[in-house]
This record gives sequence, C-alpha cells and structure tokens, in this order.
Amino acid sequence: MTRTTRSVITALVALILVAALGFIYASPYIALNRVKRAADARDAQTFNE
Repeated sequence: MTRTTRSVITALVALILVAALGFIYASPYIALNRVKRAADARDAQTFNE
C-alpha cells in the first residue's frame, strides 16, 4: 500500500471509531429523551417500549 492509501484508511477507521463511541456515549441520553417525550405526551405505548 502506498502512504496515501494507508493515511486514508487510517483516517476512515478513526472516523468510524469516533462515530461509534459518540453513539455509545449518546444512546442513554437519546433513550431518556424518548421516554420524557412519551411521558409528556402521555403516550403509554411508546413509554412501555
């Protein structure tokens, strides 16, 4: 592999890793936001999911 190809692959792997870690970090907050919105709307079906 050339140096440019290796750099591009490294950058893509780093980007995917950062995106995955960001999603893992944010997922509890996303779930709590859904629960709060369902409770505010008194939507029992969504709240029970």
